[in-house]
Amino acid sequence: MTACALAASYRNLTSPVNIKTIGGDLQVSFRQQGENQFTDIYLIGPAVKVFEGQIEVTPDGGMRVANV
Repeated sequence: MTACALAASYRNLTSPVNIKTIGGDLQVSFRQQGENQFTDIYLIGPAVKVFEGQIEVTPDGGMRVANV
C-alpha cells in the first residue's frame, strides 16, 4: 500500500493518499524531498487485533510456533 501511494505521487497525487482496502479505508501520509526521496511516511487508519500467538526462535536461527 505504501509503495503504491508513493508511486502515485509521480501522477501528481499529494499527501495524504487515500487507499481503499478489503479491511477498510486507509491513508498514507508522506513528505517528498526531491524527485526520488520520501520521508515521514505514515500509514493512517484503524488498527484491530486479528491474530495472537507466540514464536520461538531455535538456537540454529529457525522458528517454530509455540504452544498457545
